[in-house]
Amino acid sequence: MTEFNAWVFQGNPNFYDLEKYIQSSRQIYWNTPNRNRTKIAIGDPVIIWRSTIDRGAIAVGYVNELPTKAAEVLHPEALGSEFWVGQEDVKEEEWKTGIQLVDIRVGSAQGMVTQEHFKQHPLLQRSQIIKNPRGTVFQMSQTEFQAFEELWKSSSMLSASSLVGESCAKYKNSIRKRSFWWVSHGSSFSRELDGGYIWCPVVRDEDVQRPTWINVSKVRKGDLVVSYAKGLVRAVGVAITDCFEAPVPEGHGSWNGTGWQVDVDWVFLDDQLRPMEHMSQLGDLLPARNSPLRPSGEANQFYLCEVSDQFFDVLIGLVGQLDVRFESKLDDVEIDASSSSETEAKYLRKARIGQGKFREGVMSVRHFCFVTGTEDSRLLTASHIKPWRDSTNYERLDKHNGFMLAPHVDKLFDKGLISFSDDGNILVSSKEIKDVLMSWGISPDHRCPPFHNENLPYLAQHRALFGFADLDS
Repeated sequence: MTEFNAWVFQGNPNFYDLEKYIQSSRQIYWNTPNRNRTKIAIGDPVIIWRSTIDRGAIAVGYVNELPTKAAEVLHPEALGSEFWVGQEDVKEEEWKTGIQLVDIRVGSAQGMVTQEHFKQHPLLQRSQIIKNPRGTVFQMSQTEFQAFEELWKSSSMLSASSLVGESCAKYKNSIRKRSFWWVSHGSSFSRELDGGYIWCPVVRDEDVQRPTWINVSKVRKGDLVVSYAKGLVRAVGVAITDCFEAPVPEGHGSWNGTGWQVDVDWVFLDDQLRPMEHMSQLGDLLPARNSPLRPSGEANQFYLCEVSDQFFDVLIGLVGQLDVRFESKLDDVEIDASSSSETEAKYLRKARIGQGKFREGVMSVRHFCFVTGTEDSRLLTASHIKPWRDSTNYERLDKHNGFMLAPHVDKLFDKGLISFSDDGNILVSSKEIKDVLMSWGISPDHRCPPFHNENLPYLAQHRALFGFADLDS
């Protein structure tokens, strides 16, 4: 079970205009000492605490960016250097934790939880921020945070949905592993594609249970959806909403009442794909139950089927042979759907092609290809270790989720034809690829320099994704 941590981040208004900072932006950053850096996790609840006069909790939020050097944060415009009192300023080498604020209450009239509230509470009076208030970051147990949250809730007329605990749960859900879906449209396919949605009637407990209708209720923002109608894959899209209840769209026949709807940003294929012609590649990857296709390639009469990421990747590869720009267009749509700001979207677009902040960060960790030894940056590609499509936005920009590789080595690594063990051995998928390496003058027994510890979790995921887990030794 994952350890629960909540955090109290303390600021002194004598040195920093804390109130103006938290009111200037919902995205903020906080200095983070070394002892806390490895414990902080995405989604951890955060309390912003004002010291000195009128002490207490004046805002709540959650961690949305792991501790990162100030020079490398996703939103440098939100560092707040202009709010220092006197000559202090943000130092590039300082470690900053990114925080998304959920609720701000700078005074008692707004419902802040004061230091006196803590001192009078039988549990909170023993918390670190009360017993030993020196410092900027304090850890809080789950029971302490739950006690605080009750105080925070009782101090305001705000709805329960604004509570930080619920917001953190929603945020953690938003970075879950995405799902992949196949929608087989009926006669309304042109309306669903032109309208940018999928829709089916709501299935109530007392109704006949239709699993592939119920699937619509499971779709979440960021999931990827394949559009199929009349024997052809016509588009692939990104869900831009969670499922919600909606009335029957125009043109959906005689259905009455409410339905489930998901809005989808579709990317249309210039040349549509006929899956029946590719069953030798797709057949073994079809789901065992509720499959969108039969082994023959004919469609089953199901509306929305979940498919595996392996099936999706093979399908996208086939589509890419028809439209070389398709993956790039799909990635751009996905970036727009998942980004919290235009600044983040800009960084992600560059990171997708190995440029911008991602490339700079990877270069700062290791500036050469550890397989060929090439050091000329003009001849190197910043390659994601955990593939782009399987990564969260944080992972897509994390400098430790990347290697600088010579282009020909990058091609093998990106397609999962080679990987690396934790101790630097090259793992090769087949004798043919081993022969390719040797033709390039690369020994399959080559031993790479030691990897950084931060690379290893990403490498483990690369090996697992491409079937090298059993070869790692």
